[in-house]
This record gives sequence, C-alpha cells and structure tokens, in this order.
Amino acid sequence: MKIFIVGDVGWDTYLIGKVRGLSAEAPIPVVDVTQPETLPGMAGNVLANVRALGIDAEVLQPEGQNFPWKFRLVTPEGHQMARFDFQDFCKPLQRADLLPLMDADAVIVADYGKGAIDSTITSILAGMQAPLFVDTKRDPSPWLQSNAILFPNQTEWDKYQDKYEWFPRVVLKQGSQGMSFVEYGKVVTTRSAWAKQVQCVNGAGDTVIAAFATAYLGLQSSIQHCLDVASAAAALVVEQDFLHRTTTGDKIYRRITHEVPEKAYRPDQTPSRSMPTISHAWQLGVASSLPQQAVGEGRGPYRGTSPVGNTGYSNAQFGPTVGLPEDYWDKLEKSLEDQFKWQD
Repeated sequence: MKIFIVGDVGWDTYLIGKVRGLSAEAPIPVVDVTQPETLPGMAGNVLANVRALGIDAEVLQPEGQNFPWKFRLVTPEGHQMARFDFQDFCKPLQRADLLPLMDADAVIVADYGKGAIDSTITSILAGMQAPLFVDTKRDPSPWLQSNAILFPNQTEWDKYQDKYEWFPRVVLKQGSQGMSFVEYGKVVTTRSAWAKQVQCVNGAGDTVIAAFATAYLGLQSSIQHCLDVASAAAALVVEQDFLHRTTTGDKIYRRITHEVPEKAYRPDQTPSRSMPTISHAWQLGVASSLPQQAVGEGRGPYRGTSPVGNTGYSNAQFGPTVGLPEDYWDKLEKSLEDQFKWQD
C-alpha cells in the first residue's frame, strides 16, 4: 500500500533559546539560541506522519523546487516569541510530476496556498479514481466534481461554509471541540478532543488527515473507526512538545483501547448506527458500501438524486440516531490489530 502526498512542501526551524536580558539597541529581548531544530513542514509533515504510521509514502514536488521556510524563536518550554517566514511560495507542479500517481493507493492533497497546486493540477487530481483526501486553505469548490473527503479547520469552514455545504463528505476539524463528520452541511457524527493536556498544536491537522487516510485504507472500515484513529492520533501529537509532531500505530491503539467509549462523543451528539463501511471499492471505481444520503436534506446540488461523481450514494435515509452498537469497540480493536499486527 502506498500513499502519495501532493502539495506545498516546506521546512520548520525552531530556534530554541533563553532570554538573557534586554537589548541596548531597542526594547527587545536578547535570546541565546542554543538548540536549532529543523523539521519537515506542510506536505512534508503529512509525509512524516504517514510514514510514522508504517505506511509507504512519497511526496511529489517539481524539479528545482524551492521551499518555504519558517523560523520560530521559542523558549525551551515552547513559548513562541517570534516567527520569520522566508521564500513563502512554492514552484507550481507540472503534469509530468503527477505520473507516479498511477501507482497510488490513495492521494493526500496538502494545499497551503503557496503555489504548488494550481487549477490544472486540481483538475487532474479531482478526476482520479483512487481515494482522495484534501486539506486546502482555499475555496473548496474546484473539488466538487471529485470523490474527495475534505478536511477544513473551523476557520476555513466558517469562511467557505456555503461551499462546503455542497460536499457529501467533510471532516471538520474543530480544535479543542474535537471533530465532526459532515454531509451536505449536516453533522452526522462527532468526536470530542481526546487530549489530556495540550502542549503544541503545530501540525496537528497534518496528523489528522494522515491518520484518517491510513485508517480508511488499512482498516477497510467505517467512518466512525477512521474518526477514532484520527482523534487518537491528534490527541497524542498535541500532548507532545513542538519537536514531536508524529505518532505511531501502537500508541494510537493503546489510546483507543484505554479510553472510556463515552468520552469519544460530545454530550449532544451520538453516531448513527447506519454509518458507512469503506473499502478499497473506491480504488476499483465501485462504491456500493458507501453511506446513504438523506433524501431532500442538506444543500447538495442534486437534493434527492445521486450527488456529483461516481460515489455510489443512493437516496435511502440514514437510520435512527442511536448509541454505539454493543460490539463497536471490540470490532475496532480487532480492525486495529489486523492492520498494525500488534505485539505485546
């Protein structure tokens, strides 16, 4: 199994040091930098997260690519004092750069709006049959004709809500409020934030999309399970300091199996028993096991007919909103064991 990441690639350098006083030149602190650390950023961080989960992955970038570079001045405790951005743009990808995608089991798009992905590349990616996971800082409308699952954060959702409400599959990242799975603007199921304490949120969105995509492919399971894996992964990452922005499958497994199930859901939301079952059918162009779209609900462009693209949605109503099936957590644990081959 191989996942390709397409998007803006950059570097994050942390200049770690202690303040030793005020400058004689201006009322600013003087910092003794003792520990510079550089980590992959943006699409590079998505790549690092996928690989940390044990999945073969590659990031596509044009020949002679420049890299945006962010320098953060931080204390050893992780308090940021300043950020400096250099070369804050990427060279556009070309059609030829996408040729390796012929071997892709899935594609993650990390569009930070730095220039790697233009309208031509978007059109090509949107026409792919492989599972597609898109995190874009821009208007999502160009992805409407695709089979993509989109991953906006709350700010992006608020800015483009009228556009996102036309999409059948959206994972809304809500920070300290957790995340929700949304169909045509209608919340289907939610997860509370699982973090015990928050140290640093840098790159947490990259972790979410990487973990969700890995679960989607590896577990061949439900959206519920994918959200659980993504929620656990995000919690583990934000609990770490700013130099540790990935997690592993065994840690995710242990976090999920040691959580109280009820903590996974906000008090006002419970999942539907009729949540979808996802499999490699997407890659084969067959999607008979995908979720059912409620007739006449939401803001989808077809309202009662099959949505855009080869999605396999029918017009049947979602089942009643009820609590989790009794065997849910047993099935999730078994799915995780099958994927990651846990060893005591």
